Amino acid sequence: MRISTQLTQELGVNAMLNQQSKIAKSQVQMASGLRVVTPSDDAPAAVRALLLTESISITEQYQSNVTMATSRLSQEDSALDSVLNAMQRLNELAIQGRNDSLSESDRRSIEVEARQILFQVRDLANAKTDGGEYLFGGFNSTTPPYAYQAYTVGGSEVGGTYVYQGDASRHSTMVGPTFRLEDSDPGSDIFNIDIADMPSPAVEVQTPKTNLGSIDATISNAGALTGHDYKVDVTSAGVTITDLATGTASSLPSSTAGYPIVTQDGITFDLTESVNAIGTSGSTDSFQVNLTSRVWPPVVPQGASRPWMTGNPAPDPPAVFAQPEENILNVIYNFAENMKNNTPDDKDIERIQRAMTAVDDIRVTVGARLQALQSQDAMNLKFTTDQKGYLSTTQDLDYATAISEFNLQTFALKAAQQAYSKVQGLTLFDYI
Repeated sequence: MRISTQLTQELGVNAMLNQQSKIAKSQVQMASGLRVVTPSDDAPAAVRALLLTESISITEQYQSNVTMATSRLSQEDSALDSVLNAMQRLNELAIQGRNDSLSESDRRSIEVEARQILFQVRDLANAKTDGGEYLFGGFNSTTPPYAYQAYTVGGSEVGGTYVYQGDASRHSTMVGPTFRLEDSDPGSDIFNIDIADMPSPAVEVQTPKTNLGSIDATISNAGALTGHDYKVDVTSAGVTITDLATGTASSLPSSTAGYPIVTQDGITFDLTESVNAIGTSGSTDSFQVNLTSRVWPPVVPQGASRPWMTGNPAPDPPAVFAQPEENILNVIYNFAENMKNNTPDDKDIERIQRAMTAVDDIRVTVGARLQALQSQDAMNLKFTTDQKGYLSTTQDLDYATAISEFNLQTFALKAAQQAYSKVQGLTLFDYI
């Protein structure tokens, strides 16, 4: 085969360029520390590296969520611990305040400390996260969860109540591929207590000895109370309820839906025993009903008109307020008012203990969630470490091998350059 001078030169140049290209690639690999710099270096490895990088990024986001959730739950746990400590002291004060040997002055001293506890618990219930959001407001994180609303009569404040302004939503975040964890609790689940089975606000039923039966009367709608006393006349035909303050009479026949249980002005009357005692005799059972119990908790201080209390003149118009929320702040407020008024109430102790139990129950779940986060954090960390190991094996450069190849490539380039120089020097004129 005939090889021309031009072909010889081209082969020599291409050999040098090829070695220079290999050296350049090796230099890029050693500078970056990566074996797979471009997909063309190793297409299957490049795909695996991309998937591993994405998996690591997602897991690191889970780790970030774990950190934030741990911070929120740790803040909640700290706040609830402080609330429990404050309520424990309040419980001691309530037991002390029930002591019959205490004077009015002694109970006023207890009231002062109770109000300090009230303000402390209020501030804890309105605690903020590191990010400035209200911790116990649910999704309504820009408004203080609990606020005081004053009751006024004739432009003057006569008491008040604490109301929850947040919602019942729970913050949650993904801390693992299939694990979503609630990282906070709304105040309504922590501080609003259930006292449904405690003695409810009631009314006194005065029953003359001549009556055949008896009736029960309870407050079913505090907002509808008038503060008036009533006369109840039960016959076999039905019942007549007369407002003794206004003289207005309401007659309900026995055919009324729900009879013999009827409701008038926020009071539910159970006439069952009286109706059974009367039968068809045509007799009349008469009762007088007096409002003698306060709507819990109190909304007016001592000395102010209490329209639901017997013997106190009602304002004109009657100052009847909706029944306050059953929350921990109103429990403390109620106790402080009772100490101020020198009217200790055994139910205060039970309410305080119920409030403590409600807070403690939530705190137990907070501890369980913190433990779950700790476990998930360890799992995410191990997974990330393993994935980074696989990624390193897939794309990272073996420097020992790379340096050896680089030295070999450099030697080959020098050899190609020398060969090219020798071939370029060949000529027949040297032999003439």
